[in-house]
Amino acid sequence: MKTTISGSFRKHLKEITQVIEEFEKYEVKVLSPAHTSPKNPGDEFVLFDGETTEDPKELEELHLKGIKNSDFLYVVNPGGYIGNSATMEIGYALALNIPIYALEEPEEFILKLFVKKLSPKEASTAK
Repeated sequence: MKTTISGSFRKHLKEITQVIEEFEKYEVKVLSPAHTSPKNPGDEFVLFDGETTEDPKELEELHLKGIKNSDFLYVVNPGGYIGNSATMEIGYALALNIPIYALEEPEEFILKLFVKKLSPKEASTAK
């Protein structure tokens, strides 16, 4: 199984890192993000040590490629928060018919219709 993680890397990096570790425990390969050590903490767009580029557009395109190659998209959304970038990524996954799971139920009404709340353990065995 393969997944890509979406969420606010600026606001919820600790939770995202924990979810990545949990997926690894269940033998789910996380395609993106490939790195989780920020080199510009606090900036609007987080850059990680080890990335091949610092261009935000290129990094987002790589993230979208990860979604395209994933069995499902997993959104880390403490408190139900889903920002604009993650919302775009959810739309991309929907267009590709890729299942979308989240740590918590989304705050936004329409997103609740398309995003299923599952723990990483549940997502790792979902069909």
